[in-house]
Amino acid sequence: MGESASSSSSSSVHRSLGGGSGSSLSLSYICIDCCISVADLLLWRNRTGAVILLVSSTAFWFLFERAGYNLLSFVSNVLLLLVAILFLWAKSATLLNR
Repeated sequence: MGESASSSSSSSVHRSLGGGSGSSLSLSYICIDCCISVADLLLWRNRTGAVILLVSSTAFWFLFERAGYNLLSFVSNVLLLLVAILFLWAKSATLLNR
């Protein structure tokens, strides 16, 4: 009875979530110098990525659900901030002769 749960049960969960080298349908995203699979994040094998995912999703949940913020105003404010930063960057570049 103890043999029915084999030692590869954690590996099968990892493979079913898209991990493993032999899976053709792996869900992964590519950063600059690494490839991190979704299975590694969900199973906490990549602790740094999992913590970043948990903190950012909690922040977005708090921002949209608890604070009553909506997506359109969030995107508008981010774009306005981006335009202001780019404007200040360009002005400082001309003032510093760069």
